[in-house]
Amino acid sequence: MEKKIRNTNLLDMLTSEEFVDFCNKKLIPELASLENRRIMHAGILRALDFCIKFGFGILFFFIAVFVFSLAVMVFGKNLNIDSQLHNVMVISIFVVMFLFPLIMSSKDMLRNFVKDSFVRDFKVAVYSMLMSVLGKFKYYDKKADAIVYEDFQKHLEKLKIFRKFDIYDCDDIIKGVYNGLNLVIADICLKYKVEWKKEEYKLVFDGVLICSEYNKNFHSTTVVRLDEGALNQLNEVTGLKRVRLEDPVFEKEFEVYSNDQVEARYLLTTAFMDRLLKVQKKLKLPVTCSFENGKIYIALHSSKNWFDISIQDSCLTDIKTYQKILIDLITVLSVLDTIRADSNIGL
Repeated sequence: MEKKIRNTNLLDMLTSEEFVDFCNKKLIPELASLENRRIMHAGILRALDFCIKFGFGILFFFIAVFVFSLAVMVFGKNLNIDSQLHNVMVISIFVVMFLFPLIMSSKDMLRNFVKDSFVRDFKVAVYSMLMSVLGKFKYYDKKADAIVYEDFQKHLEKLKIFRKFDIYDCDDIIKGVYNGLNLVIADICLKYKVEWKKEEYKLVFDGVLICSEYNKNFHSTTVVRLDEGALNQLNEVTGLKRVRLEDPVFEKEFEVYSNDQVEARYLLTTAFMDRLLKVQKKLKLPVTCSFENGKIYIALHSSKNWFDISIQDSCLTDIKTYQKILIDLITVLSVLDTIRADSNIGL
């Protein structure tokens, strides 16, 4: 099936007869138990939402009692209030103080537990098989393949595409071969600790990082960052120098750093710069990249949950569920296709 689809438009493939047959005959029949579980978990989440709304009603009542009890405590001498009622109102103060944060924290914890356990099992069961229709892809589970996630973190720490980070959170790692080149796709969030503020962290990157082999030979490191004006001067890349390019449009959007001025211009051809600008405009989100270790790294800055599903809205017997997942992967692959379009010109 992969051989037939590879030479067609990837988006057209999602509505092709081959893909529909693949879902109906191979994928969906294997997911009956997961679908029953999804329905149960969706019911739990709906019940939880109802309880939260009901709980808010109760809390608002206690808040009203709390406010009234304060008035009684202040002006009680002038009011004929039963002592037992007064005690109830005082107790309500403590109920409001402790019950509200407890319910809110429990809500998020329970929702995440229900969602994460199901989504993890779904991804393990489905993603490698589903993504195989676009090429030789394998999905790595965060728990079962923890060493893959740890190794990827160590790899990131050696790169210069991002500034140094202290917090590493990776939701998904996908490895595969696309158009004959090995690649890794990861949905990650990186943060660094603010030194002068206790327990405060700032965002370094949130989005998808693509790591791919490249058809141009190079040995230097070149980083293409967003132009942040004076902030870039504060966050200059260690060991790299600024590269000035002649394209005023590209220079307005990006700043380039490299340890080899000649090789940086060899990599950042006019065609490449045009394509990077095109990708950023088409996706309507920031896109940065780097050339390191003989590979190209492309970062799509977007806080959306890539390669994810909604338990309450994503029916596992509906082909649209699988189309939505693959659209995320196709978006990533289309970026790679666009960026690498001039990488085999043999310069």
